[in-house]
Amino acid sequence: MLSFKNVLILGTGSRFIFFLLNNFLHDTLAKFTQCNGLQSLLLDPRYSLSYFRELCHLSGIYMEGSLSIHSNNSQLSTQPILLLAYTDKVLSTVSSMISLECILSLFTIFIEFLITVQIFRLVRNIVTTNNSADIEWEQRLEQKMNPLIHPENCWLFGLEFGKEFEDKSGISASSTEKLESDILDVIKERNSICKISELPQLCSMIYYLNPITIIASSNGIPSFQGLQYLLLISAFQHVSSIQNFKRLNINEFQPVIVSTLFLAMLTYMELYNIVFLCPLVCYLQRSKRKMTKAFIVSTFITWYFVLNIISWMFSASEHGILHGVSALGDQTNELTPNIGMFWYLFMNLFIRHRQFYDVCTKGFPFLFVVPMSLRFYRYPFALVAILHMLITLLKPIPTLPDMVLGFTLIFMSPRCLVRMGHISVIALLAMPVTIVLYVMDYWLWLESGTGNPNFVFFQCLAYNMFLTVVMLQFVSSSMERDKALRLTESGSNTVQHDNDDSNK
Repeated sequence: MLSFKNVLILGTGSRFIFFLLNNFLHDTLAKFTQCNGLQSLLLDPRYSLSYFRELCHLSGIYMEGSLSIHSNNSQLSTQPILLLAYTDKVLSTVSSMISLECILSLFTIFIEFLITVQIFRLVRNIVTTNNSADIEWEQRLEQKMNPLIHPENCWLFGLEFGKEFEDKSGISASSTEKLESDILDVIKERNSICKISELPQLCSMIYYLNPITIIASSNGIPSFQGLQYLLLISAFQHVSSIQNFKRLNINEFQPVIVSTLFLAMLTYMELYNIVFLCPLVCYLQRSKRKMTKAFIVSTFITWYFVLNIISWMFSASEHGILHGVSALGDQTNELTPNIGMFWYLFMNLFIRHRQFYDVCTKGFPFLFVVPMSLRFYRYPFALVAILHMLITLLKPIPTLPDMVLGFTLIFMSPRCLVRMGHISVIALLAMPVTIVLYVMDYWLWLESGTGNPNFVFFQCLAYNMFLTVVMLQFVSSSMERDKALRLTESGSNTVQHDNDDSNK
């Protein structure tokens, strides 16, 4: 396993080499990495520099040097006003457009670097800081768990189950004893691929050394998309380090206030991200801290309204107030072909039907928040991964870096991961096929004119189907984990034998 320092060196070095080759030394590589089909996979066009530059011209910010925004420009309601103001300052400071793109491209690489550092810190806090009674509760039950409900792949991370197991069911069956001993022997014979202590490095490698994130951050097209990932990881990294703050005699309310600020900024950029408030509250409640749900929610709401008030101060129109709500309402009006599912639907809709389907499609991610939170409140980081995958599947403009971050979040819950079936591996291996065919069909349809949108949509359908399989496998494994712990806690060993025999 690579050390974290080597991960940073390899990831940063590969990004700089790819950036130099792409921008200065190799025109052929630039034509491939900057082709429209690949860019629609890697980047959300609403956060690209070219789109922000266009909005600056439309609003009069760039030409007049002021921050007044015309009320008749509906496009502006889809972007964070503060981020637009930052772009205006950069545009007015840097005169050369080539220098501007280079500076912001390096800024994108720096954001990826910060994301990796925060991922490492977050996973390290999860692994090494036993500040939650739930961790001790789960580890204690794992030692008493019946071998028949052990995860078959627990050897992957060197997890140990059933050391203190005692069969109290009263069943004197040699077959069950033989089966239990066979399971334990198989697990003991296999060496772990990654120890739990090495999980921070593994999660950092999955994100920072992934070719998708390398190409997306160093292809020479600046984008502010990575800010959302940084804010999400930073919010949970701060809240998971409460124990460290307490050890340093720092008020434990401070990381909660900072994490709610990051989450408010994330929601300010895109309203879908408000769903992550549920796992944040679940984590703080399960870790038995002093703060109440009302304090956490009220702090988040306060930060969110402060951001919108500041936006209103920069804006001469009503678009600054409740930016996230207006942005959510306008996302489908600017849909272009992407790896998601909604662009094809809205391309075929009549205008009179658009409003109805706007409400239906945008409400999908919020339908699952309450039931998922009630079911997995004991596992807040598994809940974060589930909600992120749901948003990736159901938001209007998903990208491949969204998927990479989702897989990184899944690996933060190894006890759920080891219960996933082999079908998820098959779906994962099939995804590159759909991605390559999507780029080819995109070129055939929109550039050469010899294809049609059905070609592209079929690849989008296949990609989202495989991604759904992975997500459902993770949800199912999380439920199996919770059920096994509850059955072990209740001492219901007889149920395990009966269920196992019936499954056969």
